[in-house]
Amino acid sequence: MSNFFLKFAKEKMTINEIKLELRSMMNGVASAAMRQSDDYRVNFGVEIPRLIAFSKQLLDEVQYDQRPQLSEALWRERVRECRILALMLMPPELMTCNMASAWMNDIKTRELAQYAALYLLRYVADAGILADEWCQSENEVKQECARCVRHWLAFGSTTL
Repeated sequence: MSNFFLKFAKEKMTINEIKLELRSMMNGVASAAMRQSDDYRVNFGVEIPRLIAFSKQLLDEVQYDQRPQLSEALWRERVRECRILALMLMPPELMTCNMASAWMNDIKTRELAQYAALYLLRYVADAGILADEWCQSENEVKQECARCVRHWLAFGSTTL
């Protein structure tokens, strides 16, 4: 993936450069605690407010038509913060039900399931149908995501 370049408005940035930026935001104590309990290949323990600020910076720099490519590349990294950024950056109107199901199958933690519902999946076309399907699953993480999607669909909220 090191040859994967994304064209930003002012510069080129690789996924590795994004990961280096995330590493600079690392919270070692949080990272160590998450490593013991969660199923991430790598995590930096970056707090959500910092990820939100970084995602806003990326949204300002990345052209709309490049966001799906960036999101998919970040998702493939299997790094907690990359996956959360992918959820924040992916345009929901471009995420198909098949893609949403594929990403859901990759989610192994309740934390990521909750963020997936909050930042992306509740906005996907047919989100209610997907939530109904996941609710029927024996997978507890899918059930958690389904509950969160249903909550956001029922009660709504502005995006963070």
